[in-house]
Amino acid sequence: MHTAARVVLVGLILCGQRTWAQQQAAAAGPVEIHVNDRCKVLTVDPPTKKNPNPAPRYRSNSTVCRLVSDHDTSYWDMVTMNGNPVRVRVHVHEHEFLLNNTTDQPVLFVVDETLRKGWHIDSDPKPDAVNGQIATFRIRAEPKQVVRLHVGQKSR
Repeated sequence: MHTAARVVLVGLILCGQRTWAQQQAAAAGPVEIHVNDRCKVLTVDPPTKKNPNPAPRYRSNSTVCRLVSDHDTSYWDMVTMNGNPVRVRVHVHEHEFLLNNTTDQPVLFVVDETLRKGWHIDSDPKPDAVNGQIATFRIRAEPKQVVRLHVGQKSR
C-alpha cells in the first residue's frame, strides 16, 4: 500500500473509524504509524474540495505517543589513542517513548531518530536501519498494547 494511503488509513484508525480500506490493509500486514524523535505522529488531513491531496505532516498526539523521559548527561572516560591513554568527555542524550496502539489490529510503529552530527546510537534495541543522520526503529504492537522504546545517542 502507498505510504500516503497508509497514513490516511492511520488517521482513520486513530479516529475510531472502520473502513473497507482498513480491512484490506490488515490483510496486507500491520499498518505503519510513523513517529519522529519529538514523538509527533505523521498524519494526513481528510481530502477537501479545496485541497484534494493534503500533504502528510507530523502532529502531537499524546494518546498514541508520549516522551516519558528526555535527558542529557556527560562524563569523563579513558580511551587509548596512538597507544596512549587519553581522557575524553562523553556526552549522552537519552529519551524513552511510550507508544500506544489504540486500534483493534496489530500496528508497526516506525520511529525515526535524527542523529546529532558526529554522534551514534547507543541503545537497546539497536535501530533496524541507519540512513545518513536518521536511525529507524520498527516496533510491533498488538491491539491495545502499550510498548516502550528507549533511544540513546552518544558522542565523544
